[in-house]
Order: sequence, then C-alpha cells, then structure tokens
Amino acid sequence: MNELVRPGQDGAIMELVKELLLNGKMIRARTEGKSMYPCIREGDYVTVKPVRYEEARIGDILAYERDPGILTAHRLLRKNSYLITKGDANISPFYDPPISPEALLGKIIKIERAGRVIQMEKPIYRIKGYIIAYLLICRAKYLYYKGLGMWFNNLVL
Repeated sequence: MNELVRPGQDGAIMELVKELLLNGKMIRARTEGKSMYPCIREGDYVTVKPVRYEEARIGDILAYERDPGILTAHRLLRKNSYLITKGDANISPFYDPPISPEALLGKIIKIERAGRVIQMEKPIYRIKGYIIAYLLICRAKYLYYKGLGMWFNNLVL
C-alpha cells in the first residue's frame, strides 16, 4: 500500500500532517509501497490537497488515515455514507475496508517523478482516474465470481 506516513515514525509527524491538512494547508510527501503502481511509484513525491467528503469524486486518489498513525493513498471507487478505495495494483478481488468521512484528509493533486510533474486535476487525468476506478471494480467482480474470492478468503499469510 502506498503510505505517506509510515508506522513506526514518530506519532507527532502524523499529528502534524493531520493538523496541516485539516487547517487547509497542502503537504508534499515521499511515497512508499507499490499498491498504486504504475500511477504512483515508490519514491515519487506527491502533493496532497485538503478535500472534504462532498468534494471527493470517483477516480480521485485519496489520502486518509487507515489506521492510527498511517496515512494511506488509494483510489476512490465508491462513495456512499462511507468511502470505498483500492490500490490500483492490488490483485485481491476485495476492496479496502470502508473509510469514514472523518478519516478523509485530502487527495493527491500532483505526482513528481524523475523531473516530470503530473497534474492530477487536469481533465485527461480525471478521465483516466474514472476509467481506472471502473476497471478496478470490473476486475474485482470478475475475480470474485470466477471463484478466486474463496481462494483469497482462505489464503493464510
């Protein structure tokens, strides 16, 4: 999973990040993990803009507090009274656990990689994000109905 603040780091860092985002400030962070590959790669720098639940759109890459002290970035697939996300590279047919609107902190608006800057709010990237979200849902349903859902349920790690 793409983590912007890792477990084991000083809890004060996560509190500072949360405070900045909740007060309307943007942050820039280096990513770790491979769950959003190829869109976000390990070592990329991302800019996170504060976003309210009402502003989040299908296909956005959201930054949220998954567990206490862990800031995660995954793509929004569904939005009801809670948010459903999934990493682009996660092959499991299951989505991430539902996220409460209170856990949402922001969305990725810029990705920096090897001197290249990707502005995620440009229309072409908005459309790509929506298409990727749709394909992730289709892939999850296909894998689940193909019987792999039971295999993943029984997988012991």
